[in-house]
Amino acid sequence: MEHNDKRFRIPNRDVKLTDFEVAVTHTKAFQRLFYLKQLGLAYLVYPCATHTRAGHSIECLDEAAKLLSSIKIGEQHEEYKHVRMAALLHDIGHIPYSHTLEDEHEVLQKHDKGERLNIVLDKLKNEVGQDVRQLIDKATPILSAISSSDENEHDWRSDLVGNTVCADLLAYITTDAAWTGIEKRPGYYRIYDYFIKTIEERENLPNRDRLCIRLTKGGLRTDIVSAILDLLDMRYALTERVIVHHAKAIASAMLARAARLAGLQENASLLDMGDEMFIAYLTNLANSNEDKEAADGAKMLIDHLQCRRLYKRIFKVQRHAMEEWDRTKQRNDGDTFSMRWRKSEEIERLLSQIEERHDLPRGSLVLWCPEAKSSMKLVRVKVVWEQSGGWHKPVELRSNDVQKQFPGIHDRVDNIEQQYLDLWTFWIGIHPDYLKMVPGVIEDLSSGLDIECDPVFLETYAKDRLPEYAESAKLYDSVKNTLRKNIVPEVQRRLLDLAARPGTKVDEAIITDTIQNVSAGISAGGKKAKKSEKTGQLGLSGIDESVKEEPSK
Repeated sequence: MEHNDKRFRIPNRDVKLTDFEVAVTHTKAFQRLFYLKQLGLAYLVYPCATHTRAGHSIECLDEAAKLLSSIKIGEQHEEYKHVRMAALLHDIGHIPYSHTLEDEHEVLQKHDKGERLNIVLDKLKNEVGQDVRQLIDKATPILSAISSSDENEHDWRSDLVGNTVCADLLAYITTDAAWTGIEKRPGYYRIYDYFIKTIEERENLPNRDRLCIRLTKGGLRTDIVSAILDLLDMRYALTERVIVHHAKAIASAMLARAARLAGLQENASLLDMGDEMFIAYLTNLANSNEDKEAADGAKMLIDHLQCRRLYKRIFKVQRHAMEEWDRTKQRNDGDTFSMRWRKSEEIERLLSQIEERHDLPRGSLVLWCPEAKSSMKLVRVKVVWEQSGGWHKPVELRSNDVQKQFPGIHDRVDNIEQQYLDLWTFWIGIHPDYLKMVPGVIEDLSSGLDIECDPVFLETYAKDRLPEYAESAKLYDSVKNTLRKNIVPEVQRRLLDLAARPGTKVDEAIITDTIQNVSAGISAGGKKAKKSEKTGQLGLSGIDESVKEEPSK
């Protein structure tokens, strides 16, 4: 490898890349990452959050170099250049809005798994020379391990680039905070001194090295614990204020619904697109959809996103209600509430039925449902500490071993975990032109979801911030009260009387006719209805007269 390093300027520092690494950045496959926003739709909430995945990838390489230095892995080591290349390429498999379409809504498969990663790496290798191709091949197993959920595939290299506390995290956490304007500065600068590469013993498998953080140096070092917790706290702030921000969540749900209605499917051409090209592609895909209602819905959603006319929140479920549903109503197939409402077919079935029932255009409703236990990756960081006879085996920070040895640390970590869990929020939004339809829509959503909308949300947000909803809610309540108190009892009485008569069959036509007659009677009798002194409710003298005048059927 030559050493004519080239400097890349990122905020506040330079990053040096070797000739081979520069050759990778000078390809179409890598340059495309400059057209992918790192935080996707977050720019609709934070206008300056337009930094790119290419810039992040270069910063990730720089962080990987720092971590390699901290564990005494220098240029003379063969793995040095493999890990650096993996860090540079760790996001190469992303498509536009990948976190929205893959992680948040599962419209498509994960960006860094399976066939798609192989396709994009083949594209990349076709643009570089033989020496660089060989280096990419050496980095590929690291990239595959990063994306794997099988713990046995991880080693110190994948730990360093993209596991828990890793180069990826250290690269994005301060940059995302800076570009969104979140006023958080983590105090993790000392953490580099406490990384250690140590052997993990495995039953029935060869031992392997893992990247860990040491908690002791002649005794427990509280400063390193605070550095880890600083990272946890900062990741929490980003999750709370960016990832699950209500406006960003609704925008995410809008894009996901547009993709489903347009008929988006996995295909290799997505790996040639940036964000803007993808939106144009999605529009063209909708235009070719034979289902005109679905196509029009997709285009309506895209148009609203492009002019930032976001849908309004109308239905909210919080963690405690979701967990109660799981305890009492979990389906026989094992689906939890969160698992069920992350499935595209379930979402489309529910939203389409309600849109049809209320004569709303397709695409008028959107649904956001995060995973029940997300954003918990950092607490799985491997840690070790000194003990008699050597080092304790690598264990997760939240493990029982840590709880026994350092109960104070465990309690602090558990507290942050609970805060993460409390961020879980389920939203449904509606096209802003149809707010007057919301009361009936909410009732049907409650029935379809088998869960009630958060009453505090309805009282403190919907009725205060959505005037159209507040006005229609009053009318809706009035109509429901009239039905419950007047029409329903009288209809029930008449139908039961008819059913009791010999030879009389109460069918759908009889029921409909009876409802119309009772409603007409109430309308006519309302002019001379009087307030009952005993009940304080409207008297039904007008109805009684109309009942006498109606011939029996």
